[in-house]
Amino acid sequence: MSIRLVLPQPGGAAPAFTTVKACEEWLEALPLTNAAAAQGALRNQVDAITRAGLPLQVMFDILEKMRESIAYAQSEAGKKFTQRPLPMADLELAAFQGALGLWRAYGLGYQMCVQSLVDGGRDLNKSVAATACHRALDAQMRVMFDYVRASCQLPGSEWAMLHTLFRGAESLEVLAEKVKDPIQKETPASTCIAAYTQALLSSVGSSGEWSGKQMQMIMRWLERWAAKISAAPTPPASPVKPPMMVDLSSLRGGYRNEAGGSEVRYIDISEIALSLKNRVILLRKGETPAHLGLGEDCTQPGCEQLLINLYQHWCDGRVVRDHARRQGSGDVLIAATLQAAHYYISGKPFKQPNTQKELTSKQRAEIATFGRIATRDDDEHSHLQGFSMQQWEMRDESMSGMRLVRPRDARGARVAPGQLYAVRASDAKAFMLSSVRWVQMLESGEVMAGLRSIPGSPQPIGIRNTGLNAANEKYQQALLLPAVESLKAPDSVILAPGMHKAGRVLEVFAESAWQIKLGDIIERGADFERCTYGGV
Repeated sequence: MSIRLVLPQPGGAAPAFTTVKACEEWLEALPLTNAAAAQGALRNQVDAITRAGLPLQVMFDILEKMRESIAYAQSEAGKKFTQRPLPMADLELAAFQGALGLWRAYGLGYQMCVQSLVDGGRDLNKSVAATACHRALDAQMRVMFDYVRASCQLPGSEWAMLHTLFRGAESLEVLAEKVKDPIQKETPASTCIAAYTQALLSSVGSSGEWSGKQMQMIMRWLERWAAKISAAPTPPASPVKPPMMVDLSSLRGGYRNEAGGSEVRYIDISEIALSLKNRVILLRKGETPAHLGLGEDCTQPGCEQLLINLYQHWCDGRVVRDHARRQGSGDVLIAATLQAAHYYISGKPFKQPNTQKELTSKQRAEIATFGRIATRDDDEHSHLQGFSMQQWEMRDESMSGMRLVRPRDARGARVAPGQLYAVRASDAKAFMLSSVRWVQMLESGEVMAGLRSIPGSPQPIGIRNTGLNAANEKYQQALLLPAVESLKAPDSVILAPGMHKAGRVLEVFAESAWQIKLGDIIERGADFERCTYGGV
């Protein structure tokens, strides 16, 4: 089936160079230390080059010369929007949109080459076909990866472009042809199938949970592992795992356990499945991640957990859930941060215990008139401390968590994985605790988040260190959680970050004071720590 790409029209500003030699001289003067300026300058020249009406072979050679500089500038720009709290701040959003714009403009140049080759044009040497197709697919893959690492929902149009470019490489019979790529450090050569499956697999799974460091590791591994993947219009003869399927006529990525589409291709991931499984086995036997080719920056036990997560998503097409999900509806009120959770759960401001203050004449008059001191100061406490209740909408829930969406026009702080939330559904009387597992910005501008429930009914307490040096130390907000035997959840305590140390003895105050000894860490979030405790 032929393809028809939407290509740039000639016109606009003239490029600063029209030969490879002049391009090289221009790049030498480019200030790469200023990533934003370099990105903008590169974008302007790429736009001008693709609209200058140059011979396609000349344009192709110039784009190749610009490749490493573009990759470097984009890498630096990506640091500004990778795994940031959502919604993104203006500068983060500008960096994200700038990165997308440059990759798209760069890819358009190669798409011009691909379209000419598909149409039977003779402006290009046939030997560049595999490279042109690879570069076009690679640029589109990097657009999609930027969506993933920015935690933004991938539009269906991006999938449509990826599938179209795959179809172009397929029609030119260059899918598996090896080409050199100077910006790939893990392997000297790549293929169109590799670029396509890198986009496919980096967009599958729990990307909202992966840190920026983990996503960089995954992309690094995929540079090598993607060479083990094959794609064909017929199922593989004897796969280790059922193949992933893609429909080139669809607006989505890979899927399993569904009926095929009009243009199905089967992605055989058997070799990666074996590789992942073997690495997990060897890690459990004591091998180091570095010895297994996973990198010096990959450490245990996180490395093993990440490999298992990838195996489940890529090779099994499943996520192991402890509890079934059910559709939910209605509003959910959320208080973010430990301090806000303590305030809303207790229903009053946190005050230091045993602090007696002399009553003012106004307070004595209130007692004489109403029998108590007015609580308006307490009511204003939330505003003074910056506490507020956020309103979200529930989409689905289970015993272990829920998926929520915050409307675009709803107020609320930025959201990031690992944050502590006190949550109360519209039909519930009490707050429960949850941590943000993943977060994503939808195309509509809404923020969607997956919350993991923290078992137990939280009890607000004050907590401080013990010992002679801590006698005058102030109490801090904390939350006790009783054991839940049915969920095998032990007694635990929620503390401010940095307070946990196994064996540390803390003084607790609620109605009275007592001591606890901290045990093992259960969860370390972005703004809290949860650990076990016992008596002293």
